[in-house]
Amino acid sequence: MDIRENPLYLTNHARERMYERMGINDSYRMEELAFEAYQFGKSKLQLMKSERGIIEEKEQEYGDSVILIYRGFCYVFTENNGLKTVYKNDRVRA
Repeated sequence: MDIRENPLYLTNHARERMYERMGINDSYRMEELAFEAYQFGKSKLQLMKSERGIIEEKEQEYGDSVILIYRGFCYVFTENNGLKTVYKNDRVRA
C-alpha cells in the first residue's frame, strides 16, 4: 500500500514490543526505525530460500500482514501500513 496515501503508524502493542525487545523508549526513534524497516527491510522474496523460515512462520501466525526483516528484527505490518509488532531475529542478517 502506498505510504503517501496511507501513512505509516505504530500500534500501542508495537510500541510496547519495541521497548521490551529493543530497549527503545523514545517515541520519535520508534517511528523513525519503523519507517526505515518499511523502506529498507527485506521481504521473503528478497531473502535466500534457506533464510525465509522466520517470515513463513510469522505469515502463518499473522495472515495477510507485510513481514519484513531489518537490522536483526522481524517487523510485522498491517495491510494498511501499521506496525503491529516486532520480533528479535537471530536467523537472518538483513
